[in-house]
Amino acid sequence: MQDIAKKYMSVLEEKSISLEINALTSPKVNGDPRRIEQVLLNLFTNALTHVQGEKRIKLRLENTENRIRVCIYNSGQPIPEASLDKIWTSFYKIDEARTLEYGRYGLGLSIVRTIQEQHGNGYGVKNVLDGVIFWFDLNQV
Repeated sequence: MQDIAKKYMSVLEEKSISLEINALTSPKVNGDPRRIEQVLLNLFTNALTHVQGEKRIKLRLENTENRIRVCIYNSGQPIPEASLDKIWTSFYKIDEARTLEYGRYGLGLSIVRTIQEQHGNGYGVKNVLDGVIFWFDLNQV
């Protein structure tokens, strides 16, 4: 997760976004490294695109039995309840005009869904008081 922070540091600084990483260890997980990186990058890029308000992004690792849960929080507007299940569908966009403005196609979250399902791991999203948390699980070795 530190590598992502380094890779996007100029974007974070340019947009005055604060990044907090809470991952004391680097746990060993089972999965295709390139695909897991793709999941993380898709969700992190999503957070960068939609961060608002206090402009905060938080990356956190949680232990859940035999799994590691990766959580990516961004401050900003909640996702409408009616869209929470639909956002994982290819080409689904909550706000068509806004998405086109950023040159996005609505594939990132469907790619996350596909990769996680191929690995037999969970994923999801939940609205919180001041933002949104996306999460995905990885099997520990």
